[in-house]
Amino acid sequence: MAWNLPNLADAFSPFQAEIDANDLKILAAGSRGIGFLADMAVTAQGSPNMTVAVTSGTVQVVGASVVQAAVSSGNVTITTANGANPRLDLIAVNSSGTKSVVTGTPAAAPVFAAIPASSAIAAAIIVPAGVTSILSTYIYNRDITVPNLISPGSLVTEILFKRIKATLGTALVAGDFALSGGWGSTASVGSVTGNDQAAQFVVTSAGTGQAASPTITITFKDGTWTAAPKMQVMRNGGDQPAIFPTWTTSATQLVITWPSTPISSETYTFNFGGFG
Repeated sequence: MAWNLPNLADAFSPFQAEIDANDLKILAAGSRGIGFLADMAVTAQGSPNMTVAVTSGTVQVVGASVVQAAVSSGNVTITTANGANPRLDLIAVNSSGTKSVVTGTPAAAPVFAAIPASSAIAAAIIVPAGVTSILSTYIYNRDITVPNLISPGSLVTEILFKRIKATLGTALVAGDFALSGGWGSTASVGSVTGNDQAAQFVVTSAGTGQAASPTITITFKDGTWTAAPKMQVMRNGGDQPAIFPTWTTSATQLVITWPSTPISSETYTFNFGGFG
């Protein structure tokens, strides 16, 4: 089964066709990787009673770390129905793989109880007033199938997109750039825009002491990459436009080398971008 919101005409009860706040929380949790690695089925018994059957599977919960746990197949028991009003129950599975019933509050217009912490929801059940067994029409699945965040081999291996917007990184500033003495005794960096992922800046050679092959060392603002990123450095204006830099990267820095001798008062505009 999978997350399902029936149309009103297909629902046993109008409450099954309404979006509840918990429905949005379940979907939002799924976008973070909280759910199940395969569809989980919650079904009525062949001879209906106040239990429902839950299939086996694997739950994945994301908090400070990613936790996965096996879910064994078995039954869970639904609390006795209220004599006057319906209620909405949830079938939850926590990060240890333990199944439970989250019992709602009976009301003329019932709502779900809060989703337990560190749990994924497998199904929602309407318990009509006075019933003594749970029928299949009372159950609607709320399980979200999510990618495996622990075993990379099970993740999607190819993603197609139009563009990547690297806007969440911390903005670079001139203080993140260190110029070697070959740029001149009073050389400076200005017009900095961008972040560790992609940026543009201008070096102005000034003062005395210009020398061959000066360097620009950029210390990544958002800390150490997992591995040295693959960077591309380009010229984007300024003096000596026919000369192109070389560069090296580590997990913490990008070092750009100017393969010539800068001239005092000249400016050199650079762009860089890449992936880690």
